[in-house]
Amino acid sequence: MIAYRYARLCQAVCPEFPRADAEMIAQRLRRDLASTDRERADAEADRLRAAHFASPERAPWVENIGEQREAPSASGNP
Repeated sequence: MIAYRYARLCQAVCPEFPRADAEMIAQRLRRDLASTDRERADAEADRLRAAHFASPERAPWVENIGEQREAPSASGNP
């Protein structure tokens, strides 16, 4: 249930690449959860989103997650 909860949270707040993985994970886990467990996990994911990701000012780093670092220079130095 915890993995499902955080996959649902990631669907709401993660950038595109991790969000796609979270969608697959949530879909796989959803069918194994009882409806009451799923509803509790969905409600907790919504609560976490509202508490920690309600506005861009509260979590400005979210936009940067998943961005690739600059490629190393030709000399091999980062």
